[in-house]
Amino acid sequence: MKCRIFGWKLIGLSVLFFLFVPFLLNFVLGWHSPNNIKVIGTATDWLLFHGSYIGGVLTAVVGFIAMGIESRRNGYALRLKNQQAYIKSLEAELSNLIGAMQFYEIGDISLYVSDKKNFKFHSVVAIGRLNDKLGIVMNQANTFMLGYRGRSEEYINKFVVLYENCVKAYQESVNEMTRLLFGVREFMSDAEWDNFCQKITGINEKAAKGQEYLKSVYEAADNWLVAERKKEADLQNKLKRLGFDFD
Repeated sequence: MKCRIFGWKLIGLSVLFFLFVPFLLNFVLGWHSPNNIKVIGTATDWLLFHGSYIGGVLTAVVGFIAMGIESRRNGYALRLKNQQAYIKSLEAELSNLIGAMQFYEIGDISLYVSDKKNFKFHSVVAIGRLNDKLGIVMNQANTFMLGYRGRSEEYINKFVVLYENCVKAYQESVNEMTRLLFGVREFMSDAEWDNFCQKITGINEKAAKGQEYLKSVYEAADNWLVAERKKEADLQNKLKRLGFDFD
């Protein structure tokens, strides 16, 4: 708003200056004394002067307007280029964040319950794999939160909240499965083994619900990208109005 007021003031002062220059010129050239200021030149002279003067001013005004349009066009073009690069980067980042949390992998150990004899070995491998993936998820989450927590945009805040809840659910499921697998012994009675398998089933069911978290996070990510693409479209429309050729 302040910029618009300043712009109108500048235009007003320019018009006044444009109208005042001929009088100032005549005053300087026709000055003899405070009480003796003559009109310099004939009507024809002043007509020629005003023709050249107005033509020069109009040329300057047209040039100034063209320069302003070109400046705005370049500014919007740069913003559009940055927005397109940001969308591309954001798509990759959101894909990596969501793709890193595969809840169904938490229950992969269930594939080896039939191999009771070697289950301890499979448990050790599973613990290492799960914690490696959890480390990746947590590192990604911490880095992401530093950049986006507390943003003013509602669609970003919604994604942040859902993503953070999803990460917590993933972390809880992995830690729960890890604690259970650490308790595996080489020799377990049938009753102990049955109880152990039931606990694995319970964790798997809980982890399966985590896929619902992922679905919500995915929808929030899609809404975020839609909002950013709308900004891209707005910039394209502004450039089209300024005569920018996208071909």
